[in-house]
Amino acid sequence: MKILSGIKKIVKPFVDIPSWMGYKQIAEGGRGIVGNIRSLFVPKTTENTETFEAAMERLKLTEADLAQRQKEFKRLIIIFSLLAIVFLVYTFYLLWVGVVTGGVACFGLTILILSYSFRYHFWLFQIRQRKLGCTLREWLDSGFMGGKK
Repeated sequence: MKILSGIKKIVKPFVDIPSWMGYKQIAEGGRGIVGNIRSLFVPKTTENTETFEAAMERLKLTEADLAQRQKEFKRLIIIFSLLAIVFLVYTFYLLWVGVVTGGVACFGLTILILSYSFRYHFWLFQIRQRKLGCTLREWLDSGFMGGKK
C-alpha cells in the first residue's frame, strides 16, 4: 500500500483533468451567464425617489417648457409610427417577393422604430401624469392612446 500511495503522490500532479479542461474558468463563465440572466428579470430599485415637481425644479423647467416637450413628443410619435408603418409594408413586400433575409432585417428595423415610438409615448404619458417612474401597467391601464387618466 505504501508503494501505491507513493506512486499516487508522484502521478497526481501530472494528471489533473479538471485543470486541463479549464473547469474553474468554465464554472466562472457559467456563474457569470446565470448572473446576467437574473439581472435581466429582476428590476433595479432606485435608492432615491424624486417627485415630478422636484425634477422640474432641478432641471429648471417651466410649464411652457413642458408644453413644448409634449408637442415635440407628439410629433416624434407620429413620425416614428408612420415610419414603422412604411417599414412594415416594405417588410411584407420583401417577403411577398421572396427576399426573406431582407424581410427579416426590415422587420427588425420596424421593431426598433416602434420601440422609439413607445419610448416617446411613455415619456409623454409621464409628463401628462406628472409622475416619474410610471409602470408599464399604469401606461396600459390608462388606455395608452390618451384615454382615461
